[in-house]
Amino acid sequence: NIYVEGTNVGTTTDAGGNYKLTVPASAKTVTVSFLGYDTKKISVRDIHLFKLITLADASNKLEDVVVVGFGVQKKESLVGAVQSVKPSDLQTSSSNLSTSFSGKIAGVIAVQKSGEPGADGANFWIRGISTFGSGQSPLLILDGVEITNQMLNNIPPETIESFSVLKDATATALYGSRGANGVMIITTKNGRDSEKMTINLRAEFGASAPTRVPKVADGVTFMETYNEACATRGENPRYSREKIMGTKLGLDPYVYPNVDWYDMLFKNSTFNQNFNFNMTGGAKKIDYFLNASAFNENGIMRAPSTSKFDTNINSQKYLFQANVGAQLTRTTRVSLKMNTQLLFWHRPVEEVKDLFYYTMRANPVAFPAIYPKGSVEDLDDPIFGNAPSWDGGSTDINPYALLSRGYGQ
Repeated sequence: NIYVEGTNVGTTTDAGGNYKLTVPASAKTVTVSFLGYDTKKISVRDIHLFKLITLADASNKLEDVVVVGFGVQKKESLVGAVQSVKPSDLQTSSSNLSTSFSGKIAGVIAVQKSGEPGADGANFWIRGISTFGSGQSPLLILDGVEITNQMLNNIPPETIESFSVLKDATATALYGSRGANGVMIITTKNGRDSEKMTINLRAEFGASAPTRVPKVADGVTFMETYNEACATRGENPRYSREKIMGTKLGLDPYVYPNVDWYDMLFKNSTFNQNFNFNMTGGAKKIDYFLNASAFNENGIMRAPSTSKFDTNINSQKYLFQANVGAQLTRTTRVSLKMNTQLLFWHRPVEEVKDLFYYTMRANPVAFPAIYPKGSVEDLDDPIFGNAPSWDGGSTDINPYALLSRGYGQ
């Protein structure tokens, strides 16, 4: 359709795209539109542009179609269970894409077992967990190439053009037994013939903290409650009144320790940053889409005063997507889609989940976390506290000593 803005003057092209239009002298703009393409407005003064008008594919054309193994299909023509997901619905503050699946995709169960920076993201299944064979994860296809769960987690939502989930046997038939657990098909964006380059920039700064931490009794409450439990069982008190009063008065932290293990190892919150930058554009023969993302996430571990090592968690991701296409002839198109993922991870030697467990289990009054320097003659190394386990088992564990062991990266 070709018409003059603000008037009822207009026409349509024939099958070859040819048209005739008489433009009034007072006209300023002519509008050209076609289903599935972006509407184009041309100033009447640019008369040379009317000889050959080129329209760009509509940026939202994939709202009504899904991408499946055998190409792009209309939704109403599919008989299998296929769901198309908007990329905007997958945007989240986390650097792992799979953490956004929960509650966003019907039929997909997503479980995240760790909030640790740099963790593997969520475990997810399409229509439940398969009981056949060892592989229970869906088949993941990125731009026609099979990828792993880790690669999927490191795809920025800004690079996704379409995201389709194939759920039942009819929809996944093309993939055979490989698609028995469902298929996720991701297609990244391409450039397009546009009048000018489009640049998008996003920067996010956020704070993260534990949702809830169990409250642990202080040393005095622990000893009094322990003695009360002994009395109800006809046993002698474990802790003397002298120890309880010395702890309550804070006489000597090494003789009467009262350690808040969780507070020694963990902070209340931390700060994270992530950035995204992309460029889209093209000319008559060449188009491009370039994207760069950077994530910096930190854990909530404290730095031990006795160790020269930084034992906090730090996860950094640098993700790049470069899609370039060239129309060599009317029937030949060459394209390159390159996905680059650089991952860096710094963390304590000890598993953080174990450190948390030990802080919840360690006795607050059995021993101090660490003794002062010089407690042992001719020994410069720190001396960590220790004692027989409060429940009669082997030697108790000092979480602070485990945190101070070192780091891995």
